[in-house]
Amino acid sequence: MRAKINIPVRYIVMLTICILLSCYGYFEWSNNYFATGFDSYFHLQRIYEVREAFLHNRIPGWLNFVTFHHLGQAISGMYPDISLWPLIYITDGFDPIHQVLVLRILLMLLTFFISYLSLAHRFNKDNSALIAACYTLSGLVLRSFYLELQWGTALTMAFLFPIIFNYMDLVKTEKLDIKLVLKTSLLGWVVLNSHLMSIFVLYLTLMVFWCATVFVKRNYISLANIVLSGSLLFITSLPVLYRYYILSKAKIAPPFSEGKVAADSVMQMITNASIDARATFTTIALLAMAIVVGNIDRSKVQKLFPYIYLELFIVVMGTGIAPWGLLESLPFFKNFQNAGWRFMIFASAIPLILVLINFSDKAAKKISVILLLLTVISAVSIVTGYIKNSKNWDELSNKTDRIVNADEWTKVTSTGINSDKIVRNIVPDYAPSEIRTVNGEGGVLAEDIQKKIINNT
Repeated sequence: MRAKINIPVRYIVMLTICILLSCYGYFEWSNNYFATGFDSYFHLQRIYEVREAFLHNRIPGWLNFVTFHHLGQAISGMYPDISLWPLIYITDGFDPIHQVLVLRILLMLLTFFISYLSLAHRFNKDNSALIAACYTLSGLVLRSFYLELQWGTALTMAFLFPIIFNYMDLVKTEKLDIKLVLKTSLLGWVVLNSHLMSIFVLYLTLMVFWCATVFVKRNYISLANIVLSGSLLFITSLPVLYRYYILSKAKIAPPFSEGKVAADSVMQMITNASIDARATFTTIALLAMAIVVGNIDRSKVQKLFPYIYLELFIVVMGTGIAPWGLLESLPFFKNFQNAGWRFMIFASAIPLILVLINFSDKAAKKISVILLLLTVISAVSIVTGYIKNSKNWDELSNKTDRIVNADEWTKVTSTGINSDKIVRNIVPDYAPSEIRTVNGEGGVLAEDIQKKIINNT
């Protein structure tokens, strides 16, 4: 009689993730282009700048003289990317567009395994793998993988589960915990060196979360851990903060849409939900939340409440409920551009955690399997549909000589990433402040200046 082989669900999930990414990589490798649009042009050149520095045995600098038409804008200095350097360095053997493909796959793998390990430390391992896969194949993680690059935010999202659980540990601890302090500062360092705006959002969320919980538990010693971790983060991040301070004082142009923050209503966040949402709820997160709310275990309310409160704060700040008419005039807040981009991207993880807390391991597994099946079907459908639709888009190379509109979708090749002939690559962000733009938001350089740049006159 044959022995029955029971393969743990977590290994099946891991294999599924690897197969999906391998299939995508196999089909995309032969294309020699990346079908994309919007901010991807901007972030492709940021990677290209770092790539060229390493290939020429240099440390990436503050100013961009290789990319963005060689104007010396302070984009590299104002967009910290040190946490991406190791990934860029080990993939520099590929040509630019295949390097981008490998980087996207690596970020997906990092997101899944970091999420899984963080969840498995607290919950059933099989269920943790299922939930980690749901998270990896949805939201901004999925969007940045196949559609629109957001390198810094994507790397931050890879550490979202450890960050959330770290928040819970910080407000619960009743003693000075050096290990917790070091862990908090390390997570903060990764975020700060990936996406500067995200560290402000996450620390703001942490402090509000602490203020709310301290009144309930009267646990003031937890503040000491937060202050110590913040101080250590400040010290270890001085190189980045120093260059940010120096460049900010150098009379450079502000980023796009400074002082104007868009914010949608809660209803729009729900009705506009999608599997690859960036500024709204993901459909999977909404479904998970509905399942928990409809079957809430009253005996576990105390365990659920801190996560629910954290989710509510994120939703308030990510929508028009918050007084953005006032906040957009304040330092840091004025650079948010869109409240959903800054806060709602972090709203997709907590509903998935609530499933693991609210239900027994057996029930949570059934729910997680259903959620993952829906996630995989939705993700595969939207990605394959996108690939099919992009076949007829224009291909951008160093031979392309035309204007590419901000909302235009194209197929970017290795030579098109940094082509001086593509006007879309001319952006005013962090250029000398005297440079004129078409409108007050600073989205596009004045036409006469564009002509001088293109014609080298």
